[in-house]
This record gives sequence, structure tokens and C-alpha cells, in this order.
Amino acid sequence: MATAPKSTEAEISELSDQIRTLQADLAKLTQTMGEIAGGRVEKAKAAAAETMSHAQANALDAYAQAEDSVRRNPGTALGIAAGLGFLVGLLSSRHH
Repeated sequence: MATAPKSTEAEISELSDQIRTLQADLAKLTQTMGEIAGGRVEKAKAAAAETMSHAQANALDAYAQAEDSVRRNPGTALGIAAGLGFLVGLLSSRHH
């Protein structure tokens, strides 16, 4: 019966070692998952910034084209603005 306590102590020691190993593995797994998620967030931020940059460039180009068109054809631009103003006024007067 003297060997039973040693066997139990050995099992407890082995179990403690396995728990420590499991804790270390879980810590590494948590760190790895955080790094993966962080990488995805950074990629998403970069993609969003690039999309925003393209959208801003397209908006500036459209603005420049509209401005150029108004400078070349001021009468046409004035007519279009007056027509749109009339339509907006007509539509807003029907809702009241």
C-alpha cells in the first residue's frame, strides 16, 4: 500500500504539468488569434482608405468636369439650374 500514494502523487504531478501545458497552449492560441484578427482589421482599414481615396479622386474629377462645363457653356448651365429649380419648387409646392 505504500506504492499507492506515490502513484497518486505522480498522477497529480503529471496532471499539473498537463494543465500548465494546456494553459500555455491556450495563451499562445489566444495570442495567435489576436494577431490574425489584428491583421484582418489592418487589411480592412487599408482597403477602406484606398476606396475612400479613389472615391475622393473621382468626386474631384467630376467637380472639375462640371466646373469646366459651366465655364464653357454658362447659358446652358443657367438654363439647367433654372429648370431644376422650377421642378424642385413644383414638387415641394405639391407636398404642402
